[in-house]
Amino acid sequence: MKNINVLILTTDSRIGGTEKILIEFLKKADRTKFNIFFMCLKPGGPLADIVKKMGFKSECLNVKNIFGAIRAYFYLKRFLKQNKIQILHSYLFHSNILSRIIRIHTKIPLIINSQRSTDEWKKWYHIFLDRYTGFLCDAIICNSLAVYNTMLGREKHKKEKLLYIPSGIDIKQYEFKGIGIDIRDSIGIPHNVPLLINVGNLRKPKGQIFLLKAMKIIKDRGLVSPKPKAIIVGEGALRGFLEKGIRNLKIEKDVFLLGFRDDIVHLLGASDIFVLSSLWEGLPVSVMEAMALKKPIIATNVGGILELIQDNKTGLLVPSANPVALADAIERLLNNPQMIPEMGRNAKEFIEKNYTIEKMVDSIESLYIDFLEERKRNKLSSFDYDSPEL
Repeated sequence: MKNINVLILTTDSRIGGTEKILIEFLKKADRTKFNIFFMCLKPGGPLADIVKKMGFKSECLNVKNIFGAIRAYFYLKRFLKQNKIQILHSYLFHSNILSRIIRIHTKIPLIINSQRSTDEWKKWYHIFLDRYTGFLCDAIICNSLAVYNTMLGREKHKKEKLLYIPSGIDIKQYEFKGIGIDIRDSIGIPHNVPLLINVGNLRKPKGQIFLLKAMKIIKDRGLVSPKPKAIIVGEGALRGFLEKGIRNLKIEKDVFLLGFRDDIVHLLGASDIFVLSSLWEGLPVSVMEAMALKKPIIATNVGGILELIQDNKTGLLVPSANPVALADAIERLLNNPQMIPEMGRNAKEFIEKNYTIEKMVDSIESLYIDFLEERKRNKLSSFDYDSPEL
């Protein structure tokens, strides 16, 4: 059988959870079965170059406005035809919509979309557009049950079009001992001070402002000794806002914004507790990484977090946008230190059993092959779909 030509299209070039999963997928993809091409829409990050260095044909389409989107549309049409792409697999809202529109004028056997979050940011017109273009794709992969239920309920996609394939991580990357031992010295955190870590883009959905407020509460209460420090790893539009918040709360010596780092595994290893203060989530990769390193998790009870964290077993769950509850949970773990290694062990065991990169890659590759074989058997054209009624 000839190799299957696949184009993976994603929206952002900056590195976040989705982009990490894409990189891991490409590392494990079977190149004896698939010729994979890669594109991202928006510039500003290193993703396209990273993928190119892995040996794939990769490019960024530099979409910055509507005119860039129109150029990308026509470029993609030509690319799909010239390279005889059999599967267009897109990730994130803008790429998903673009892939569906392209199908109207382009013959392509299979279009798969991936939905990575519950996307509470969507306005009514985003939901409308998603809902009434869904008939143009063949399948929508949901990385968590929370996302699956959102696509079924809010977007009202057909159940038979939705597939649940959870994200996975490469457990082997987190198995070597001594991870993070020396990193505390480089960031100026004494070894006897409890260290909290938050990893995520500095955007409203990640809710880092509530972690800042929780740290202020812990400082003022004085119930934990020595007082914990917190590091926030990531970049984004809210950096200035968070810097101002740190100054206003007078916690400059307690919370540190480290920006984008390529040594996150070592920073996680050097930390004691992972804290996620998100307002909504799909299936956060950063949480899985921390769990693989035997870190207990304190997280908000939203989205796919509820599928990862077993309350009081692998971590503690708190309501979102509630800095008092967040502070209470942090103090509880720090004042009961025996809970930290126990929860950490449980967390690693849970991730090893349920969320491996091998399971994810096998599921996606099987989907590619099975769908194409079904299309060949049924001899479907590229546009034999029933449009939903408006």
